[in-house]
Amino acid sequence: MCVFFDTEFTSINPHVDQALISVGLVTVDGREFYAELSDTWQKSMCSTFVLNTVLPLLDGGGARLVEAQVALLLREWIEGLGADEVVLASDAPQFDWHWIAEIFEYHDQWPQNLRRRPNRAYFRHPQHQDRFDLALTEYWQKNGERQHHALVDARSLRYAWHITNRKWRHLASGRIVLAAADKIMPRIADMAQEYFGENLEQVILHGSGAYPEKFREGNSDLDIAIVLSDAHRNSLSFWDFVDLVNEQFPNGPWKKVDMVPNTRASIERRRNFELCYEGQVTRGIVYYDCGKDFIGEVLSYDAARADVVSKYISQAWRWVALTTPNMESATWSVCRSACRALHALLVNHEIDVSPKALRWNLPALYMTARCLYPELETVRQFVYRLPENLAHFDYLDSPCDDLDIYDMETTIRNRRQLIASSMKIVRRAEHILGLKVSGSSESNRVLRKLDMDYKLRNLPVVE
Repeated sequence: MCVFFDTEFTSINPHVDQALISVGLVTVDGREFYAELSDTWQKSMCSTFVLNTVLPLLDGGGARLVEAQVALLLREWIEGLGADEVVLASDAPQFDWHWIAEIFEYHDQWPQNLRRRPNRAYFRHPQHQDRFDLALTEYWQKNGERQHHALVDARSLRYAWHITNRKWRHLASGRIVLAAADKIMPRIADMAQEYFGENLEQVILHGSGAYPEKFREGNSDLDIAIVLSDAHRNSLSFWDFVDLVNEQFPNGPWKKVDMVPNTRASIERRRNFELCYEGQVTRGIVYYDCGKDFIGEVLSYDAARADVVSKYISQAWRWVALTTPNMESATWSVCRSACRALHALLVNHEIDVSPKALRWNLPALYMTARCLYPELETVRQFVYRLPENLAHFDYLDSPCDDLDIYDMETTIRNRRQLIASSMKIVRRAEHILGLKVSGSSESNRVLRKLDMDYKLRNLPVVE
């Protein structure tokens, strides 16, 4: 849970004695805490600005408490929010956070569910941050006489956050590399509203189309997340909509318009971890939002990272489980599975695997992961069984298999070896991460399938 907070203190000058005067917190859903400290400061410690601006705004009365009371009551308030993890967010955590930390640590009152590092209240994407800053300006135009009251300042952050995440249309500001994308996105959002009606919750441009430095003209897709209600996510009509959009907008500097159905819960669950698909979608450019507040589970940074790592290992096993030696795309499929296992290892170390120079480049992924996990040396031979011209197969137009230049029997044998090699890589990554995914029916089915296939063809099992 995100809680916005602000503090007021005696002076911003680090060369004089400083003391905390007041603290204000407000949750995303509007619950508030406010206290003024009565035993930590004196007027003689205050700067001219604090004397003239901050002190006249203090509430006094029941808000005045000694520091020990503030520590106890604030701990009880945070633990009583009912969240597994609470994260405090400020527009200036470098000034505000240490006061909160010192209160809890000095009085041994650290809340069990409070993360020990704050967030800064900002949006990564410039368009979102511009909207946030504008909303703050609007708030202080109405409440300027109360600015520098700790609780009012915390409320301003909540207000701006809500405005930024509410229904709004992105206005072109020249910061998107694709002027054409900025022209068609509102039209796609309109088409989605008309097509899905009340089932549509958000339309978000993400990926390289939203970041100029990542876009490769003619090779990058225009990635759009269509966020639908849970009941409508798996509707076959979604793919009809994708075809309709690609027919309507066939030309552009992008390779294709790529859309994926999502639900709000699946996106928001991992929003705090930006090195995954869901985290990147939530930092994309919103062209439509239904305006509904999200009510559901949002994992903490560490929990979301662990969830993504486990998901990647599961995907690796699932992809290899769907592969058979008779598939023409067997090489492509098992290489993708091996890449996914290495993604899990790198993401566990907070390394971004989304750049195309790395994303599906198995040798590059392996060498990067090998620097972090020396025990991967044991699977080096399996990594380099990949045919050289498939080393960076993300740039290929379609899944392919280059082993058909041999006779069919040799091709089948090589495919078996590649499937077994991929399994070795996935199992090693799983072991390093301490996961137990390979005990699932998917991985066991792969083992049984390969073992039976070897016996039927009387070929040696690849160890």
